[in-house]
Amino acid sequence: MKLLAKHVKYDLLKYKNALLAVLIGSGVIEMAHIIAYLTEFKTLYVITVIILMIALFSAFFVLLIYSIGIFSIDLSKKQGYMPFSTPTTSRTLIGSKIITTLIVSAATIVLILLYGGIDSYLAAREAEPGLSLGYAVKTILDELDGSWGYIAVAVINLIAQWVCNILTIYLALALSAALLGESKLKGLVSFGLWIGVNVVLSIISVIVTKIFGNIINFNVDAYAETPAEIFSVAFGGSAAALAIGLNVVVAVGIYFLTCWITEKKLSL
Repeated sequence: MKLLAKHVKYDLLKYKNALLAVLIGSGVIEMAHIIAYLTEFKTLYVITVIILMIALFSAFFVLLIYSIGIFSIDLSKKQGYMPFSTPTTSRTLIGSKIITTLIVSAATIVLILLYGGIDSYLAAREAEPGLSLGYAVKTILDELDGSWGYIAVAVINLIAQWVCNILTIYLALALSAALLGESKLKGLVSFGLWIGVNVVLSIISVIVTKIFGNIINFNVDAYAETPAEIFSVAFGGSAAALAIGLNVVVAVGIYFLTCWITEKKLSL
């Protein structure tokens, strides 16, 4: 675990400048948005909120592409020699990159939610000038009451799906590097392999759903008072457990396959 944490810290440092640029850029735009609100500069108020949301969502995907680029470089026999020549298994190295990507993605999502919340509050105050922040938060929490179980299931499934998607990209890159080495066509082949892997996974998903769809049930107690009471497993036929379970199984399988290809076939 210490070695994994060390690699995660090392990988996060690679994102330092990119994250700093996102933080400063979005902060400047948000300040302009707040100033426009206070000065009642309507045109700037509307433009800044649009630019901010586009910039943050773009940053989310750009950082993902950046993480893919880092992994692709590490697969290069010349540039990736040092990371893979250390006394560390490919499982630790690939695992650290998955964790790092999740941390960076989560940080970007927190920024989106934070600025989105501030901008929504400012918009609500325009419609109702006397609206306090405390009352606005309480109203939102009251609206969400009774939905925490469904939110928890959605978040868990989203994380599992996101990890699975990242790993399919890593698998495609590893397969392409194993087949073509340093060929200039490696990027194009990687994209084709990624599509192929997703097609295969979609077929497997359909088959598994057909077979087990009416057997597995994952009931959610929406009115549970504690996190431990949110989930209950029964039999009957909910797709939630099947989706989560399938994503987890596929992610674990792809993870170990990618590690095996990286370690054995690429001899890194």
